[in-house]
Amino acid sequence: MTRIFSLLSLLIAFSASAQVYRTTDENGNVVFTDKPPHSNSEQITINPTNTTPATELRVATPEPVNPLDEETGEAPDYKVEVTAPKEGGTIPMGTGSFTVIASVSPGLEDGETLQLLMNGTATGEPQSQNSWGLVNVRRGEHSIVVARYDADGNVQASSQAVHILVLRPIGRR
Repeated sequence: MTRIFSLLSLLIAFSASAQVYRTTDENGNVVFTDKPPHSNSEQITINPTNTTPATELRVATPEPVNPLDEETGEAPDYKVEVTAPKEGGTIPMGTGSFTVIASVSPGLEDGETLQLLMNGTATGEPQSQNSWGLVNVRRGEHSIVVARYDADGNVQASSQAVHILVLRPIGRR
C-alpha cells in the first residue's frame, strides 16, 4: 500500500500537469501511469501541490552597553564574530549536531561571559568558552548570534547574525 502512495507521490511531483491513469492488472495490483494501458483505465485528477510561502527569519540581537575604560576614558572596541559555521552554511543530513565557534577581541576578562543565541533565544548558560557543541538541532533555517557580557550581565558586544540550514531526515508518521 505504501508503494502505491509513493508511486502516486512521485507522479504528482513530476507530472502535475500531465494526465494520470489508474488501472488494475491481471493480478489485482493497482498501477498508476501517464498512458492508459487498457480500456478499463480511469483518469485520475491530481490536485495542485500545497505550498506555503517562506517566512522571514527575524532575530533579536542584544543592544551593547560599552562602559568607559577607566584608564583612557573611552569605550573599548569589543568585537565578537561567529567563525563556524559560516554564513549561509548547510549542516549535512544527520543528527543535527554541529559546533559553533566564536572569536572575541579583546580576550575575555574575569567575570565576562559569552552567550549563544539561536533564533533570538539563549541556548544554554553564559560561559567563558568560545565554542558550543549543539546536538539534535531541528531541521530548517536558523540564525546564530553570540553576545559578550560583562561581569554585571550587561551586553558589551554582539556578533552579526549567521544564517544556516540544518538538514535532517523526516521520520515516519
